[in-house]
Amino acid sequence: MRGGRAGRWLRGIVAGAGALALVACQLNAGTKGEEEFTEHIRAAFGAHVSEIPVRSSNDMPGAGSLWGEVVLRPDTPADVFAEVLDAVETFEPTARVSYHPVGVRANGVSVCVDDPQRARAQALRDGLLARSASLQGGWVCGPRNAPSAAGYRGTFGAFVADTELVRSIGSDLELVGGLTRPEGHLSGRWVEVPTTVGPVVETVRSRHDLVALAIDGPSLRIAVDPTTDLSGTEAAVATVAGEGLRVELAQGALSPDAAQRYAAFGPIADLARAQPGVERAAVRSVHLELTVPAVADVVEVYRAVTEGVVDRPDGSSLVIIVPGADGRSGSESIYTRHASARGENVELFTELVPNREIARVRLTEDSDVQQWWLQLQVATSLEQTLPTLRGVIPEGRAVNLFGAGPDSSITLTARDRLTAEDITRSRLDVSARQRLAEAWNAGG
Repeated sequence: MRGGRAGRWLRGIVAGAGALALVACQLNAGTKGEEEFTEHIRAAFGAHVSEIPVRSSNDMPGAGSLWGEVVLRPDTPADVFAEVLDAVETFEPTARVSYHPVGVRANGVSVCVDDPQRARAQALRDGLLARSASLQGGWVCGPRNAPSAAGYRGTFGAFVADTELVRSIGSDLELVGGLTRPEGHLSGRWVEVPTTVGPVVETVRSRHDLVALAIDGPSLRIAVDPTTDLSGTEAAVATVAGEGLRVELAQGALSPDAAQRYAAFGPIADLARAQPGVERAAVRSVHLELTVPAVADVVEVYRAVTEGVVDRPDGSSLVIIVPGADGRSGSESIYTRHASARGENVELFTELVPNREIARVRLTEDSDVQQWWLQLQVATSLEQTLPTLRGVIPEGRAVNLFGAGPDSSITLTARDRLTAEDITRSRLDVSARQRLAEAWNAGG
C-alpha cells in the first residue's frame, strides 16, 4: 500500500516537473526560436558564418517574435551567400513565433529581404567579393518597425572611402541613410557622388564648426555654425570642388527657413568667437552656446557678449559651458541666462565651479519671473560639501544638491543657520537632516 502511494507520489513529481518544463518552454517561445535558427544556420553553413545577430522577444505566454539575420565571412562565395539568404527566407521554426526574415550581410553589405534595392545591394556585394574588399561603413537592413528602410550607416570619413570604392566597382544603388561625425543625410545615385566631397568638407571644417551636411548625388549642402561672412570659405570651396560637385553653405541648419533664422545670430556669434577664452560659439535653437574651458575667463566673456554693441535675435538666450576636468559629456558645468534675465549670478557660478567638493554646477536664470535655479552635483559627500557653501549661496535662495546614492539628494534654503526643517525633498530622517544642518552651520 505504501509502495503504491510512493509510486503515485513519485509519478506526480515527474509529471509536474515535465509540465513546468513545458510551460517554461511556452513562456520563452522567442528564445527557443532564436536557438533553433542559430543551430539551423550553423549546422548548414558554419564554416562561412561570422556572426548570427538574431533577435527575439517573448511577447506573451506561448508566443513570441523572431528576426533572422546572418553575417558571413567576407570570402564567402556568391553561391553560398545565395543559399544562406534562401535559408533565412524559408526558415520555419517549430516554436510558436512570428518569424521575420531580415537578410544576410557580408563585406559590409546587407542583402535585405524587404529592401526594394535588394538586387542592387547583391550586385555591390558581388563586386566587393571579386575585389576582396569591404565597406568601412555599411549598407544595413532597416529596424524591426521598418524592415524595408535599408540604407547606409557610417561616419563621413568611412563614406568618403566607401564612395571611392563604389565608384570603381560601379553600382546602381540609390543612397538612403545617414552619417555621423558630422551628422549627414544621403540621397541620389551613389556613383554620382564626386570624390571631391571629402576634400570639400575638410576645407569647410578647417574654417568653421560643422552642424550637418546633406549629399544628393553630385550636390552637397553643408550647415555651419552661424557667422556674418562665408565668402572666403565659398571661394576656397569652389577651388577644391571643381565642376563636378555643386556646393551650398548654410547657416546653422540644412533647412532654408531654419538657416535664415540662424543667420540672425551671425553678429553675436562672431563677437563671441573673437573673445579670448572662447573655444567654440555655436547656436542651438534660440541659444547662443559658448564653450569656455577656463572658468577664470567666464565673467569677461559674459560681459563682452552681453554688453557688446551688436544685433542679437529677440528672445535669444546665452549658455556658457565649462567642460569638466575629465572632459566627459555630462561632467560640464553650465550657466544659462534666458532672454531679458538680469544676469546677476554669473560670478556666483564662477565661484562654485572650482569648488573641489562639487563635480558639476547648473545655474539657470529665468527671464519670465526673474528667478534662478541652482543645482549642484556633489563630488564627495553632503557632509563635506555643505560647509563650503555657507556664505557663498545668497541667503533665502534654494539649492538642489545631488549625491551619488539614492538617499543623498536634498533641497535646502540658504540661511545663516540651518535646522533640519530647512532641508527638504529628501528621504533622510530627521536626525540625518539635522547632521547636515550642523555641517552647514560649521562652515563659512
